Amino acid sequence: MVDWSRRSVLKTGLGMTAGLAGLGSLTACGEDDTSLFPGEPDPADLTAVGEMPPTEIPNPERFFGPDVPFPGDIPPTPANFLGTFQHVVVLQLENRSLDNLLGYLYPSGTSAIGDAFNGVSQGNYSNPIPPYAPDAQRGTVPVHKAPALLNPVVDPAEQWTAVNLALYNQFNPASNQFAAVEADFVSPYNLPATGATFPAPMDGFVTAFYWRLLSMKKPATYENYSTIMQCYPPNLVPAISQAAQSNAVCDRWHCAVPSQTYTNRTFFHAASSSGFLVNSPGWRWVVENDAPTIFESLSDAGRDWTIYYDKLDIAPLTRYLHFPRLKKFPLSEPYFKGMTEFYDDVLNGRLPAYSFIQPRFLLDTNSYHPDKGAPAVKRGEILVNDIYQAIRQSNSVIGSNYLNTLLVITFDEGGTTYDHVPPPPGVSPDGQPGQYGFVFDRLGQRIPTILVTPWLPKGAVIDTPLDANSLIKTLEEKFGLPPLNNRDAASASLANIPFLATPRGREQMPRLRVRKLSAEEAASDGALPPGDMAGGLVDLVYAARTGSTTPPPGVVSIDDCLAFLRGGPLP
Repeated sequence: MVDWSRRSVLKTGLGMTAGLAGLGSLTACGEDDTSLFPGEPDPADLTAVGEMPPTEIPNPERFFGPDVPFPGDIPPTPANFLGTFQHVVVLQLENRSLDNLLGYLYPSGTSAIGDAFNGVSQGNYSNPIPPYAPDAQRGTVPVHKAPALLNPVVDPAEQWTAVNLALYNQFNPASNQFAAVEADFVSPYNLPATGATFPAPMDGFVTAFYWRLLSMKKPATYENYSTIMQCYPPNLVPAISQAAQSNAVCDRWHCAVPSQTYTNRTFFHAASSSGFLVNSPGWRWVVENDAPTIFESLSDAGRDWTIYYDKLDIAPLTRYLHFPRLKKFPLSEPYFKGMTEFYDDVLNGRLPAYSFIQPRFLLDTNSYHPDKGAPAVKRGEILVNDIYQAIRQSNSVIGSNYLNTLLVITFDEGGTTYDHVPPPPGVSPDGQPGQYGFVFDRLGQRIPTILVTPWLPKGAVIDTPLDANSLIKTLEEKFGLPPLNNRDAASASLANIPFLATPRGREQMPRLRVRKLSAEEAASDGALPPGDMAGGLVDLVYAARTGSTTPPPGVVSIDDCLAFLRGGPLP
């Protein structure tokens, strides 16, 4: 008997496969000479058609068995897109731009239904090499396909000054070139002397990444710094690419702020970060980020919500980023649940009006984050497939089901991975200057955002200008909620995007295929030093527990992070 417990699956690297009853007659991979993505070879580790994919879902046969016809009635055509769903599920992953992850999604520049897609396959994009870098005589680094999942070779710097450098390709003042820590940067923080200009030239990604390599004491060779201009072909990331091609992808969806994770994650639910622009120091978020959130608006209106997180993380990051606001809600059901409970809720039609899913940030992350390389991407692909397939199979007649649930797969920010589209201006939440004097009147990079629903056609490309606060604007319009501030009030919602008069059947929403982890990729990373997300979560919880403005002592590995989080009460 196969042990499908989640812990067992993690220990075996998510690479196990098994045939399920009712699937044995389906064609196996290799019997058809056609690759999954025409023109791109199938990876050797790609699951075959009909093969049980690697999964973290307990008792996965609940969702990966044969399709069962929906037992209820097909809903009538609604007045606008808001009427196509009663439940919204958001999966927010980490640090990829649209070009970096999906730039080659449509090689011809158009989808199967003829929608234009603004990727890189039909352009001639490049960035100049700084004159002092090795091989500067090459002149430029062109955009090119990534040959493997390690893309780029190290995690790019993602704070505000680094994004400014990537967009405008200048150290301003020149002394910023030698800033060792964030506090060393001075005004105007790598912006032009006259301030941000539109459109930004988008020509400093190579420069920013070259200096990132030097700061990490890595070889700043052409072979290394050129990887910032790599974009994945779809065969390397088949699950999220299939999800995009089989549903709708947004090619004008920008993150909220041209900076890093905490700021963008708090903007996503509050349209504000209380003026904070960078992650550090973490204690400020726990103590001073008092911006009202969409979670409170939903509760005030009698609408339910849940933050789902991986219990291997011990503590939900979202709670502590918004701690001054969310501490009034118990760290328990229905407000905070684990991923096992998410799959149970999907199966039983119990999803709330709004579900927000965090990836796993600590042990063996599944967030797609560049700092963890191929394992983080492959595990992220598995997470995408698990959530997609669970919702695709949901059949409840009286609760949530695949016909009335909108799944939004998105990212927090671009992580200073390459994207060719300049970010547009944005509306300041309150017109007040925050950290570094920034008034939050610019959006950040484009980020991959996919809308999964049978009410949108396969191959749709949504070219409506959207941003991270389009999600809460959609919830506000759907449920009659007031805006939180000027930012979300000005954002476009999804209400007016075109949709089908009759939803697609489940058979028209294909199952996804994923890649298996090798034994090396599946090895646990618990003994390794924590990345920014793992260490940052510990700092946030420590500040919430003790009020301390310094990190806890003795935390030098991911296993140490887990031991610390388990070692005391969670506020």
